[in-house]
Amino acid sequence: MRISTVLRTTIAFLVGLICTFSTESVSVSAQPIDANSAATGRQDQEKSDTQWITELEKIPARSRWDVGAGVGGELAQLPGDRALKILKKCWKDIAPDVRQQMLKGLQPSFGFTSEISDRHFQIMNLGMTAKNAGVRQFANAYLKGMVLQNIDDEKSYKKWYGKVRSLNSTEVFEFEAKRFAKSLDDENVDVNEAIKQLQESMESIKTNSAFKDALVEAGVKQKLDAWLDSKTIAMSDNGVAGVVKLLSPIVAPPAKRIAGAKTVGDNARKSYFQYGPKSDVKQPANGWKVLVILPGGDGSEDFQGYCKNIHKNALPDDYVAIQLVAPTWTEDENRVVWPTKKLNPDKAKFTTEDFIREAVEDVGKNLKLDASKIFALGWSSSGPPVYATSVTDGSPVTGSFVAMSVFHPNKMNDLANAKGHPYFLLHSPGDWIKIDQHPRVAEKQLREKGAKVKLQTYKGGHGWTEDPFGNIRRGVEWLEANVINDE
Repeated sequence: MRISTVLRTTIAFLVGLICTFSTESVSVSAQPIDANSAATGRQDQEKSDTQWITELEKIPARSRWDVGAGVGGELAQLPGDRALKILKKCWKDIAPDVRQQMLKGLQPSFGFTSEISDRHFQIMNLGMTAKNAGVRQFANAYLKGMVLQNIDDEKSYKKWYGKVRSLNSTEVFEFEAKRFAKSLDDENVDVNEAIKQLQESMESIKTNSAFKDALVEAGVKQKLDAWLDSKTIAMSDNGVAGVVKLLSPIVAPPAKRIAGAKTVGDNARKSYFQYGPKSDVKQPANGWKVLVILPGGDGSEDFQGYCKNIHKNALPDDYVAIQLVAPTWTEDENRVVWPTKKLNPDKAKFTTEDFIREAVEDVGKNLKLDASKIFALGWSSSGPPVYATSVTDGSPVTGSFVAMSVFHPNKMNDLANAKGHPYFLLHSPGDWIKIDQHPRVAEKQLREKGAKVKLQTYKGGHGWTEDPFGNIRRGVEWLEANVINDE
């Protein structure tokens, strides 16, 4: 999940300040870009192809634009060529203006999906070959940001599409990157036109890691650097600086030492706070139970006050709480706060799954821990890594608490690994993250794999808005009662 710099800084500061002195409920996470936040239909993976087709055909013409865009975002997340097959069967029966907005929603740059469909370009071809001029215009506009050549006229488009029609999206990006890089070697290349094409594609490059990776692998940045060195172009001309920066390797900002925080080894990027054990409480025979807390929002140290209050007001005396601090791998305002093994666009040097395991091991060097009672709590931006670590081999986590967050199983390891694992899901029906599109789907799919799942609702929308510590307490109690006990 991604989050604006201004929002995450402001919200984290306020939460840290308010929660240090009060147990009042507060909203602690900004709205991350979520694939389905504006969609109005049911979750994609619950629906059969027939249900999908019926729903698409019934969307009325002149519906609010985000209805079609939201459905497009849902379709983008269907695996393989399923979305393409569904659309082929009903494309002509969908209202033209709805088709236009669906094409918009399929683009990650519009925020209705965080990923591109495996057959994105074949779906765009449905738009490019539509009889309705408006649909064709929308498709052409969106394709231009992903195709580094002129495809405005029908002949040039058909020639291009004939070369890529059998390729998946990643392969199309690789094809385009290699072709474009080769064209830059032509002594007759129009430098200004080449830079213009890159500029027009910058938003697509930003939001499609496969596109960026393909351009970097093809050596496009090196060619731009060579042009700069030879003064063929100037850094200030045509926005070259932005293009070069976008294609440059991500350099993580310097890690900082956080006052009062512990670190795994001497790695400042692996910082965490430990709360407990209480000095007047005797160590339990089986060891201390653990709640690993991954704060939502920007996951920063500013959530210390709130996490400290979780330990104080929501956990029994036999618990130790470990608050992880999200490491900053890039200063990009749309960064992924908690990168995982399957969602690591900023090339983080370690993933959240590893961080959780290593932090628990680090605490376990000085305390006896109850290995059967190590739970993880995440909300909003930190929900996905809590889901991810629950199905990761070697994870110490024996129970997972996910609040007000999304569920993307395609960004996790095999859900079969969830068998027997308890999940407590907390979500408000009024949350902008639709309850039917995420927690209810998680509940269904995880149960089908043999997991134990409880979905608890609360009032108030996105955030800790109703009895937060009571809800956390009840969730932890449920996890304790349902965890697999190997004793």
